[in-house]
Amino acid sequence: MDYPIFIENAGTCLVTSSVLGREARVQFMVREPSAAPGDTGWRFMSQIDTDETLQDPSAWHVVDYNLACALEPALIGIWTFEVGSDLQLVDVDGRPQIWDTPSGQEISYENLDLPPAPPA
Repeated sequence: MDYPIFIENAGTCLVTSSVLGREARVQFMVREPSAAPGDTGWRFMSQIDTDETLQDPSAWHVVDYNLACALEPALIGIWTFEVGSDLQLVDVDGRPQIWDTPSGQEISYENLDLPPAPPA
């Protein structure tokens, strides 16, 4: 699959089969300590993933972080969030928002680390 490069040298992440196969949109985003060189620690899951599927190693896929962003552009802005981040992507009035799961607070647009827009 061809995809754009949103973040140079972004590294890899894990996505579930439901996200990679576009069966469901990313909803849960957790950043763990890196498990291998180049691993960002980001883990992306959908609303249809169950505890059972999340325990199945074959349900997880190592992909380039930019591919994950191509599947869900909202991920571009969280790339630099620290290890331990536990986030959710929700739609509010048709607008995607990122929420911090433990606090229940929205991450404001200003706090997302978005790359500069390309020149017009």
